[in-house]
Amino acid sequence: MSTIKVNNIENRTGSSITIGGSSTTSLNLASTITGGTLTNAPYFRIKQSASTSTDSGTLTKVNLDTADFDSDSGLDATNKRWVVPTGKGGKYFLTYQLRFESADDFDGCRVSIYINGTSVTTMWWRNEYWETHSGTWIADLNAGDYVELYARQTSGSSKDVSQTDGGLMTFLSGYRMIGA
Repeated sequence: MSTIKVNNIENRTGSSITIGGSSTTSLNLASTITGGTLTNAPYFRIKQSASTSTDSGTLTKVNLDTADFDSDSGLDATNKRWVVPTGKGGKYFLTYQLRFESADDFDGCRVSIYINGTSVTTMWWRNEYWETHSGTWIADLNAGDYVELYARQTSGSSKDVSQTDGGLMTFLSGYRMIGA
């Protein structure tokens, strides 16, 4: 096996440089890869193994302790969060969904994404008959950073954060964005 070390490669003609004899992998001058495979990895979706109980007026970390999928094993089930794996820092697209198990109408529902213990985005709403809320966030994350989901409600009594109901109700998911 040989190694080629250079500081600069320039093409003589055409718009692409071919790597390999069959032209299955090529790189054009605009740095677009064709014929190869790109993935938005790591990627994950974590959820609750059991509903999280929230006391009225109390901010509560959602029990995200199970992964539907987790390409690079970032789930920290003990601390109920996802941790960016070593060497996997970058810009991440995050999404969440949450519902309180209640047909009651009440004010003061809140869901927040936390990064390294600090809220980066919060959504407030009024619960009206089993409402489910979702949102997205784009974040610059470094290896070792962690992402958590918190919930709060002010119904006057304890309410559970739904686990499932005709499908997955509460989750946190995300992926590292290509080229960002």
